[in-house]
Amino acid sequence: MNSTTDGIVEPGLMAHTTLPMFPTSSRPFMGQLLVNAGRLSPENVERIIAFQQEKSMRFGEVGRALGFLTEGDVRFALSLQYQYVKSLGIADEWLQRWSRLLDKIERVHTFAEKRQLLERLGHPVRPFVLAFANAHAMNSLAVSDCFFKALCAADMVLRDGSGMATLFKFLKIPPGLNLNGTDLIPELLWQFNGRNIALFGTQSPYLERGMQVASHEFAPQSRYISENGFLDVAAYLALAATHQPALIVLGMGMPRQEEVASALRSELKFPCLIVCGGAIIDFLGGKTSRAPSWLRSIGMEWVFRLGTEPRRLFRRYVIGNPLFLTRALRLASLNRRLERHAP
Repeated sequence: MNSTTDGIVEPGLMAHTTLPMFPTSSRPFMGQLLVNAGRLSPENVERIIAFQQEKSMRFGEVGRALGFLTEGDVRFALSLQYQYVKSLGIADEWLQRWSRLLDKIERVHTFAEKRQLLERLGHPVRPFVLAFANAHAMNSLAVSDCFFKALCAADMVLRDGSGMATLFKFLKIPPGLNLNGTDLIPELLWQFNGRNIALFGTQSPYLERGMQVASHEFAPQSRYISENGFLDVAAYLALAATHQPALIVLGMGMPRQEEVASALRSELKFPCLIVCGGAIIDFLGGKTSRAPSWLRSIGMEWVFRLGTEPRRLFRRYVIGNPLFLTRALRLASLNRRLERHAP
């Protein structure tokens, strides 16, 4: 079954995460809530469970893929579950935000699905925002409501980094492929080769160097526009409206790029993909170096980055990583508690 989500055709059963307030692993708490509310039949619960076990997907995502549930049904169940968890006295604000964001993350499990994803992203039918969620993003949205709203407003969020894989594993959810922006965005540049591309972010000379690398190695047939990442939002709106790039890469860092992306989507009137790219332009321009491939393959690129920029990244990694793991363990613990107390 194919469905259309936010202007992009979604082929087959691309695994989009649909989680309860605290994802359950052994019993369909979401299903029971929907049955009690008259939104799902017991027979369809059994069909979802059977498919879920076969495909190793979450209850809500299977229900939507099979056509038994709508997005509204899932949101309704999430609301009920939040109220139930609140009654247990454990409804911290950051838990609600984490669960909402996890519900939005789209997981991709095979390279064939990744190719489908790139194809979908390469043909937007309206302004479409792509963002990435890593451990730093999860820590940031836990304390910033503005950033949380900006990230949740993105049309698609992908899992970025080993920390997020660990979180999903704690919750007994297959994490899928690591689709970090540093590796995926060059593939998107190639996907948009021959169409106008905008790079907004960082500063000279890294912006110019990054544009040269993009034009020589990834999209040589494209026409580029660029601007540093320290202007008012109105400047980027004006540039985009004048040149109408099919791909806009924002290399401004969190949370500014997500806020700029939201403004661009609201104001632009032509189809384009807007990507929240973090340090991608700095990587392309040589300001920031990538870790060796063997270190990236074991999920330890953050160690390399900390070693190269210790003062700037100390708080993000030395303080942030233990904080993220502590929150992840608490979420997993509350998940188990919910399973024990679920009616």
